[in-house]
Amino acid sequence: MILAACDGTLTSSDERDTGARPDARGETDAFVSPDLDARVPSDLDAYVAPGVDAWAPTGPCATVTCGANQRCDDATGACICLPGFVDSGSSCTAAPPDDPSTRTSAQACAIWSEAHRTTASSSWNEGATECDGGSLPREAIDDTLRRITGYRALVGLGPVVDNPGLEAQQQACAVMMFRNGTLNHMPPMSFRCYTAEGAAGAGSSNLSLGTGTSADTIDLYVDDGGVSSLGHRRWVLNGPLGRVGIGFAGNAGCLSVFDGSGSTARTWISWPPPGPAPQDTTTAWWSFHSTGGSISGATVSMVRVADGMDVTGTVHALPDGYGGSAVAWEPTERSVGSRYRVTVTGGALGEISYEVEIVSCP
Repeated sequence: MILAACDGTLTSSDERDTGARPDARGETDAFVSPDLDARVPSDLDAYVAPGVDAWAPTGPCATVTCGANQRCDDATGACICLPGFVDSGSSCTAAPPDDPSTRTSAQACAIWSEAHRTTASSSWNEGATECDGGSLPREAIDDTLRRITGYRALVGLGPVVDNPGLEAQQQACAVMMFRNGTLNHMPPMSFRCYTAEGAAGAGSSNLSLGTGTSADTIDLYVDDGGVSSLGHRRWVLNGPLGRVGIGFAGNAGCLSVFDGSGSTARTWISWPPPGPAPQDTTTAWWSFHSTGGSISGATVSMVRVADGMDVTGTVHALPDGYGGSAVAWEPTERSVGSRYRVTVTGGALGEISYEVEIVSCP
């Protein structure tokens, strides 16, 4: 499985990218090539191609208008809540995110299990021609939202919703990556199935290649093996993220992440999360993300709580601009059943300490 590096090359588990490039907003972004600001405006709405806003449902849903955080059920024409939202009687609302450190192991494992529940019987409705982006079954979109929302819930963040106005763009992006068998955030016009719409999607999205479903691309982004900026993870776990555009074709995924319509009261986010952490969340680089200012230059220490033993590891300074300032490290020990105290010192947040207990989920 492959992710796109910031310089347009590919990364795998034994390759690391070398840095970030400036995006159209003057920030550094792992997913945008150097000359993006020369061809894509900074306003997110500019990524929607002409005609996309005219998207409309068909069948039983053709005349149905649903409220916020809802969608129309294609089979019944009834409005139902999106994954991560609950019916409050007159609308669908997100429950206030809890504090991960206060959960039981069973609660953490339940979030993990729900995030990985799938309902789609097919992963892609292929188009009539080779370069037709086709569409995603609604269940596949919901599976992807459920996966994103589950990861965000684990760290104490709220859910996201999909943006139907970006559907065609993201499908054009995904089919282009699939038909070329490679990833490029600035695809050349010589790319097979090239379209300006797909290229705009590629320049504003996480890209992946090699998964069987759209939902599985989210696992790849959060693990972020082979990407030294951890940029994909940081965008998925970005506090202000509220809306995503979802595209998937064959084995290629495009997830638009340049959005700030959400909010969070948290000033920091860690991966793995504090409190009981499913073992699968602890196997890649650990990271700490600030939503309250830069933590550039921060130091990290880690102690095994049971006996006070220092846990050594390599700390990696991460460039700012990938959905929040962050630092990462590779601990030399991470054993199931053990509890570890992590302390991050420096930058806008001063000193933050939290504990992680690694648990095995059934």
